[in-house]
Amino acid sequence: MNDEKQGFVCKVPSVVLGVLNVMGLILGAIFVALYFYDDSRDIMWIVGGALFAGPIFLFTFTISLNQLKVDGTHLVYTSLTAGKRHSEIGQITHYTVIPGEGGGRSYRLYDEKGLFAKVSYESTNTEALEKYLTDHGVEQEASYTNVITKWNLIWKAIRELMIIIGVISIIAGLVTFIVGVNARNTTSYSVGFIAALSVGEVILLLGLVLLCVLPIPLVGILRLSAQERQLHFRFREEAESNNIRSTSFKNKNWFLAVGKGRVIAFHRDYIKSLYDNEVTYLGRGISEIKLITTRDKIKKVKGRLGDIQNLKLWILDSQ
Repeated sequence: MNDEKQGFVCKVPSVVLGVLNVMGLILGAIFVALYFYDDSRDIMWIVGGALFAGPIFLFTFTISLNQLKVDGTHLVYTSLTAGKRHSEIGQITHYTVIPGEGGGRSYRLYDEKGLFAKVSYESTNTEALEKYLTDHGVEQEASYTNVITKWNLIWKAIRELMIIIGVISIIAGLVTFIVGVNARNTTSYSVGFIAALSVGEVILLLGLVLLCVLPIPLVGILRLSAQERQLHFRFREEAESNNIRSTSFKNKNWFLAVGKGRVIAFHRDYIKSLYDNEVTYLGRGISEIKLITTRDKIKKVKGRLGDIQNLKLWILDSQ
């Protein structure tokens, strides 16, 4: 092995940074166009563009700083919070691997001083990094600090919905700002008040949507809490003993799935059998199945069609 020729960089993919930059440029271009469209050439259009596009560029710049550069035996880690750190591969004592969404793997590298670098599963060259560490005899140690919790299940359930609603809310706030500034000559409102009103609208919409969608995943979480009381266990401890590090998981004891805002989490000892073998399609990708608990109660379980079908097979296989 020739260490002098080994070199790669783990960083956020360029396509992700490119998409974010294009979004910022489009927002900025909209306000510049409005500036030239408005006969008054009001500078507040430029200010508005900076207020909306600026945070996107700032976020893009921040995540672009997070990278681990490997050059032979020399490692350089850079991030906004850690600054720039240097180390040699011989000083790396161990590393941990944390499974991420979609089969990705996040890495934590440690040296004599403690945590040296974090590499997320979205980064490039993660496979090359793991091979590099293995080739140099760096030991992998188990990580017990990132098992799945109830909060992870809730967050995964509402995250997809919140991203969509977040974009809609930002667009609504943008429209409010544009209309407000364009009409401010006929009102007594200042530009600052209009900007504050736009930001408040975004926050209010996000809050209202969160209150509306939160009860959906809470059904699964409350059912999980009922299992904890009935079977006398703590989910955190079960996650550690069964090495549950993903919201999509199944073994002989547990079945977990999250999708379409629904949380499905069952311990095998909670389920007696299926009520029937019928999977009812409810529309919009949601299906339902009925099962019988060990206390002879019938429970309806709703979720994505694929998740419900997998739950059915998991129950049948364990009977």
